[in-house]
Amino acid sequence: MRKVFVTGASGLLGRPVVRELQQSGSWDVLPVAFSRIKGDTRRVNLWNEAETRQAISQFKPDFIIHCAAERRPDHVEEAFEKAEKLNVDATRIIAEEAGKVGAWMIYISSDYIFDGTLPPYKEDAAANPLNAYGKTKLEGEKAVQQSLSDYAILRLPILYGELEYLEESAITGMASQLVDSEHRCFFSDYEKRFPTLTDDVAVVLRQLIEKKIEDPKLTGVFHWSASERMTRYTMAVEIAQAFNLPVYHIEPNPAPVLGTPRPYNAMLDCSRLESLGIGRRTLFRTAIKKCLSPYIEAGV
Repeated sequence: MRKVFVTGASGLLGRPVVRELQQSGSWDVLPVAFSRIKGDTRRVNLWNEAETRQAISQFKPDFIIHCAAERRPDHVEEAFEKAEKLNVDATRIIAEEAGKVGAWMIYISSDYIFDGTLPPYKEDAAANPLNAYGKTKLEGEKAVQQSLSDYAILRLPILYGELEYLEESAITGMASQLVDSEHRCFFSDYEKRFPTLTDDVAVVLRQLIEKKIEDPKLTGVFHWSASERMTRYTMAVEIAQAFNLPVYHIEPNPAPVLGTPRPYNAMLDCSRLESLGIGRRTLFRTAIKKCLSPYIEAGV
């Protein structure tokens, strides 16, 4: 049975990745995380180099899926040094250990490495991140590429999925404003986004490592994304309509989101994975209703 080491296993993406692999019954999975430790998840502090190296060297995985990251752009700006240690330094350490044990590493990167001016972006498009988060993810990519000759980098857009708390995704965090129809709420109708379900990404990751076993020459950069183009405003309306909530208090704001600059339209070209027969896309309305039902029914 092949071994898979999954970082960030207690997070928004890590949880469905671990579940997808364990449910298939074909993988020996070691989930590691720093917080929210449950079940068979092992606590590993990725800010601690010795602890990180030891965890990998002892398990000797065949695959490493590196989901752990500080993915909140505003938090990266506010606490850059800590974010850089996780997004870049820990990534380099993991990549070096992957090389030592012969593991194929999949590094989860972001569409935020692009400036959003020339979509859709293919894997070899020029990067030009607009904010510190995008810069750390790009530096993480470089760390992987400098440490390994055989690797995968999977770039993803904004994610949502099954939640442990409402604000775990920037998308679902809008729900509390939507149920309060007595107060007007404004959402940006400027930046184009492609909200992608974490369960779908988990399937893509499983398919990707299965494809690697079939074709050992498979390597390099890959893109995956949902295909529905939305803004924060259209997402908000879609969520409200999915639950038959009023929409008259939801208004579009033509200006960009305040705070950390974001790309206007960083649409990812996913044709490389699609050509390999890899992929799954769930409609936003179907998936968001499942994700938010417990919260909407409880009045948020």
